[in-house]
Amino acid sequence: MSVATVTYDFPVEDLWIDGRLLGYRGSVEYGEVTCTLCFPSAEFAFGDKKWPWNSTLIEGYRKNEEGEMVEACIQVVRVEVDVPPSLLARFPVDQSTGVVNMDILRMVENAARDFVAHYIGLIRITTGQYWLLASSSRIQSQWDEDIRDSDGKRINSGFHTMELPAHFLQPKPSLMLAQHESCLASIANEEHPSLADTLLADAGYANSRVHPDYRICVLLAAVACEVKIKDTLQVLARPEQKDLVDLILDKPRDVSIAASFLFDSGLKAVCGRSMKEENRGLWKDVDKLFQVRNKVAHVGGQGLPPDMLRGKVEIAVQAFEWLNQVIQEARSTQ
Repeated sequence: MSVATVTYDFPVEDLWIDGRLLGYRGSVEYGEVTCTLCFPSAEFAFGDKKWPWNSTLIEGYRKNEEGEMVEACIQVVRVEVDVPPSLLARFPVDQSTGVVNMDILRMVENAARDFVAHYIGLIRITTGQYWLLASSSRIQSQWDEDIRDSDGKRINSGFHTMELPAHFLQPKPSLMLAQHESCLASIANEEHPSLADTLLADAGYANSRVHPDYRICVLLAAVACEVKIKDTLQVLARPEQKDLVDLILDKPRDVSIAASFLFDSGLKAVCGRSMKEENRGLWKDVDKLFQVRNKVAHVGGQGLPPDMLRGKVEIAVQAFEWLNQVIQEARSTQ
């Protein structure tokens, strides 16, 4: 007996997708297995008729004048893991009970979980849907796994992990087809989000209306901006500037420069651009972000009015967009 496919369903807590992605299936070689990511279809569930209606899978949608679903808010994604014979041979099915070896199930489920976490880690940055998952979160399959052999016959497992998600609904940017395909390609190439992007996404998660923690949000947003500007300086530095940039970044105690001034004098020294000169309002907001960060880091934010802590993710997002534009324009002139 050989296992062909192990299926897991994972909660995604309001993932907004382009309507064209409904019913989509895409496969990626992931370690020793092949993972196929499946989105629920507009008609019924995942192409089978396990769920005749989709209220638990699609909680919201937007239709155009022709009645076509152009955006959908999905709550569950499915991952089908194809287990090759070479892997199964190391963890054989117990012939006396017909139950799959626990070691292979744990290994396969971990692969599926890591794959989904990798995917969500990419798309929450690409689409700005920061509430999807904190980078430190452990995503769990929502229902029992389904295991079938190469003939489609179901195999007993005796092992599952179940965790029901909390649902909420709010309109946000939808995942587009091109973004989805780009993220799958990144997974296939073993590419992960940058630290700066991950920190920014975590700041957005802390800023969510579902579980807000504005002090954590301020800390993460500020660190994200500091990492981003330092990454930008390293990317844009010419060969003859590398030593100076490395000195500034590697030995901050020896070269005292406030983080906000890296967006001004530091960047100008490297590429002739300055946020302070080109977008003074944004630079002042970034400078204020670092000031508030220091108050939170040193005294826990005591005495700070709530309004001073809010809105910092939006500032960080604008700073990232400005820096990305600077990088893009610099590369276009090379």
